[in-house]
Amino acid sequence: MTDQAIYRRGEVLLAELPFADITGSKVRPIVVVQNDIANKVSGNLIVVSVSARVPHYLLPTQYRVEAASSVGKQAGLIKNSVVDCSVIYTVAKNRIRRQLGAFPREAMSEIDDCLRVSLSLD
Repeated sequence: MTDQAIYRRGEVLLAELPFADITGSKVRPIVVVQNDIANKVSGNLIVVSVSARVPHYLLPTQYRVEAASSVGKQAGLIKNSVVDCSVIYTVAKNRIRRQLGAFPREAMSEIDDCLRVSLSLD
């Protein structure tokens, strides 16, 4: 996808992300959490991490997704996953590889709750 593509809040995308120590990068799923107005005009996206490493106990900043559930299927996830709102990135649109799916409104509401905790907004 090009940097001219328009992405929407809640979309699950594959993007090349740097390792925390900046020694390399890996293609990983992410969720767009930036508002749609900024998504249209900016060359960057604000996103959160998705990981197939699901912990036994979720933190209040994490949202679990079962791959076989309706939400997991809509999101395009093929493994049980966790959306980790404590791992927030700004990603250039040209780092996006492709779209996997999108979270429904109800799931995004729960992800928003996780973001509120992560950013101490409540």
